[in-house]
Amino acid sequence: MKKRILSVVVALCLIVGMCPIFASAGGRAYTYVFDSNGVRKNVATPSAAAGTSAGGTTISSEGNGWAWDKATNTLTLSGADFTESSGMMSMLFYCDATIHLADSSQNVVSASKSSNAGTGIYCIGNLTITGKGSLDLRWTGETGFTRTELELEASKKLLIRDGKITAQSLRGKDKIQVAGGNVTVNSIGYCPLDVEKGMETGYENKKVSLSVSGGNLSISELKGNPSELLITGGTVSVTENMFVFDSVLSVKNGTLNITQGKMFSQVNFKSIEIDNANVNSNVHFQIASSDTIISFDQLDRI
Repeated sequence: MKKRILSVVVALCLIVGMCPIFASAGGRAYTYVFDSNGVRKNVATPSAAAGTSAGGTTISSEGNGWAWDKATNTLTLSGADFTESSGMMSMLFYCDATIHLADSSQNVVSASKSSNAGTGIYCIGNLTITGKGSLDLRWTGETGFTRTELELEASKKLLIRDGKITAQSLRGKDKIQVAGGNVTVNSIGYCPLDVEKGMETGYENKKVSLSVSGGNLSISELKGNPSELLITGGTVSVTENMFVFDSVLSVKNGTLNITQGKMFSQVNFKSIEIDNANVNSNVHFQIASSDTIISFDQLDRI
């Protein structure tokens, strides 16, 4: 009887061990934590990340292709390769921070396990990206297939001033703003990250403002997250599908290109304002609380 019970316990342990583990923001460990005290590595818990000395190992503020200035909260990347063969790669800025991409530099943040897709760069505060280098956030799958699968998130405002950025998604809480550079992402979304409290509840229905005043922003799928899409310069291209509900669209002195992909796109705006702008779309727009449907060939005449 004891042997039978032991066999059942062992079997259950094996089953549990084989099940995938999905960690929320509250349970995510961090490979690097940057703050006004310096740099720590392998911080096991978010609560430890909040401490000035607790959790992880303090390391040098300079590495191969990177340097952290704790006085200005600026991480300068000049050919950095943050790749973890163990699979996890999460970088946390526990302060308002700036990532500066040195001119012509190529910088990579990479994870290598499919179970860790969705890790990336996180900022508790406002995050600004400057410089004319490139930043490629990517997941290298276990089969060797590489795709952009890491996120770039800020719990307040995410501002991209320049550079070439490739990521799975951009996420912000107050606003996502692209003022320059060339940015390629799969999606735009609300940032639910709260290190002390974990993942916000009910964040799936929350929206964030997306503002583009310069540069080029290419989005594979623009879903129902933006509360408003404000374009005052530059070019925004939606290359696959667009699912937007009860949002504000304003395009002034910029360009908006929308191409319907394999799936049916549904666009329902609260209001639409287009002035001195170039809008190209093969998707019909509908104004919320109205039967009015605006086809793409009518947009130039609004």
